[in-house]
Amino acid sequence: MTTPEEKDEGKSAPSSGDQPEAVPLFGPPFGPAFFMSVLKDRVRQQCDQQPEAVPVVELHLGDGTTLDLCHVPGLGPQWIAAEFYRDRETCNDMDLSFIPFALITRVTVSMWHRSQRSVGFDITRPTDAA
Repeated sequence: MTTPEEKDEGKSAPSSGDQPEAVPLFGPPFGPAFFMSVLKDRVRQQCDQQPEAVPVVELHLGDGTTLDLCHVPGLGPQWIAAEFYRDRETCNDMDLSFIPFALITRVTVSMWHRSQRSVGFDITRPTDAA
């Protein structure tokens, strides 16, 4: 009787062409780079195309919560400091929440006519990166 080691003796390991290459994962899709460049650039582009409209950015979280984002005052390696409107109708009161990037499942950007909403996402305020 032969052992498994003896059976495999003389066989070489599969070459790299026999196995698919591993794709490195770099973290959640909505990380610091997304909020510092992709989101701001996209909102700025939409505002340039529709100057009569107000940008509205919504963060959709894995627990089913949707936040109406006002501003991003800070970013860490694993989290976002999100200032959001408590009441999307009035946009008077805001709360600040620290959210892990892994909890963000989707980001929606929409443009609303000023008759529907007078304030929205503010890309002019600075974002501090930790």
